[in-house]
Amino acid sequence: MFKHLLTFLFIGFLFSSCSAVKNFDSNVDQKYSMKLGNIADDRVESLTNRVNGKYGFQISRNEKVSSLGGLYIETYWTDREPFEDEKTLGYDRIQNQLVFTTKVLKSRTGSLSLESKYHEISVTIYQQGRKMYTDEYERFNFTTSGKEYAKDLAYALKDYVTGSLML
Repeated sequence: MFKHLLTFLFIGFLFSSCSAVKNFDSNVDQKYSMKLGNIADDRVESLTNRVNGKYGFQISRNEKVSSLGGLYIETYWTDREPFEDEKTLGYDRIQNQLVFTTKVLKSRTGSLSLESKYHEISVTIYQQGRKMYTDEYERFNFTTSGKEYAKDLAYALKDYVTGSLML
């Protein structure tokens, strides 16, 4: 009886472990996130203008998320041509969306630096694709080329944030 109980528990553990790993992996591969650094409060608008002007992403939401001054900035989904490895999967149209989140940094004394606000800013890049002969978009895991695109875009934004502090 004890042997059966152990076997049952072991099998249950294996199923729950496999399920957790699958859910974790698929969720991570459908977005690309990066901390961009610290940015002055008055430079956040400059960053959103750059995102629109240079990369073609228009801002759809820009709001404070707490009384402490954190921000949530979201772009509309923006079309781009699929890469070859995305075409191989049957996608004829790809869209990306950027979501920026910030939190106000604390001063060295531990209090919030509300007079001269600096934000720690991060970006998450999402993607979705439309398969041929359909009208519906679906999220899917980044291909190698898609992930490289997201990574390059995130690093370009990080370079801009880093450079904006020197102005």
